[in-house]
Parts: sequence; structure tokens; C-alpha cells
Amino acid sequence: MEHDAPENTQRPKTRGVPESRASRPRAQAILNATAKLIADRGVAETTVSEVGRAMNMRKSVVHYYFENKQALVNAVQALAERKLLTRVQAALQPADANKPRDFRSFLRPFFRAAQGDNDDFAMRLQFWAESRRESDVQTSVGETRTRLRDTLEAAIVESRAVSGEQTATVASLVMAVTDGLALAELLDGERANASEAYELLLNLLEANAQESRVLADKPSSSMRAATITA
Repeated sequence: MEHDAPENTQRPKTRGVPESRASRPRAQAILNATAKLIADRGVAETTVSEVGRAMNMRKSVVHYYFENKQALVNAVQALAERKLLTRVQAALQPADANKPRDFRSFLRPFFRAAQGDNDDFAMRLQFWAESRRESDVQTSVGETRTRLRDTLEAAIVESRAVSGEQTATVASLVMAVTDGLALAELLDGERANASEAYELLLNLLEANAQESRVLADKPSSSMRAATITA
């Protein structure tokens, strides 16, 4: 017999799902099965009946936990977004708050955390596609992207690896390359050389950061002129 999770158990945000049911093991199994179907077929092609067949249970059992397909899809999206943000926040957490950080110390773990595995990214692609048709999905996707970007920008600022005006640009570049390489890896497998390509990006960012520091350390022409006349 299933029991509700303890009160202190951290639950994912599950829009339209009774809290007392959403955290139960069977509900979590239904969410996992639905996520796999969405990754493989897309949101529109995933039905409650298909989820029931995948779980070897009647459709009515799925409806016991999730009122309708929309509630089920909302719960899957909310859980996926929560897992993504949790992974990224953990990856960007400094091991030693008092130790200076270079790009590699946090952007390398960010790469895999933001990607997840192929099924994670495939499902995210399906929700991105669905966001072009459904405003609620678009809003949720946008909020998650904003939180992801804000978290990355905060880590870049704390690292002091680049000047403040470059923070947003570097974050945009890292997110775009991460998404692009995840897609390439999904389509091309090992031939995408995703890890090697990302290492090249880190090399370029570090070279740019080093050049910026050198330029910042050089005295301006006006300062040099003042020194000479003095």
C-alpha cells in the first residue's frame, strides 16, 4: 500500500496535480514513463492511453494521479525543469568559496549538467517545439531559461574571469554552444566531438579573459603622457 511522502520531503512543482498523490512512487513512475514517450514522440503524440500501456496499467489508474493529459504534461515539464535547475546549481557551486575560480572550474561541470543525458535533452527539444504552439508551455520554458541564465551569469560574475560588461555575452555564448553541442551529440553521437568542441570554447574564453586582464593592467595613454611630463 502506498503512503504519502513525509512533510519535509522536497516535492517538485506539479501544476494541477494533488500534492498528496504527486509524490507517491507510482506517480513518479508515471511521470518517468510519460517523459520517455514525450522525448520519443512529442507532446501531441503522447496520450494517457499510451502512458497506461507503457506502464501496463489501465487509463483510469493514470487519471487517479493526474486529472487529464494537460495535468500530466505540466507535471512532467515542471519536474524536468526542476531537475535541470538543481543539476546546474549544484555544478556551479564552488568547492571552496575562498578560492579564485577560472572558467574551467565551473563551466566544465555546467556543460554536462545543462545537457543532461540524451533523453533529457530530447524531451527538452519537444517542449521547446510545443512552446511555439502553447503559450503556457512557452511561459514555463522562458522562466526556466531566465533562471538558468541568471544562475550562470552569477557564477561568471563571482569568478571575476571577465569584465562586467562581458558577463551577459559570455553567458549567451556558453548557453548557445551547450545547446548546439547537445543537439549535435543527439543527432551525430560520438562524431559530434562535443566534449572536445566545448574544451576549445573554454580555451578561447580563457585566452580572451587573459587578453582583457593584460589590457586592463596597461596604463592608459593619458596616464603615460602625464608620467612623462612629470
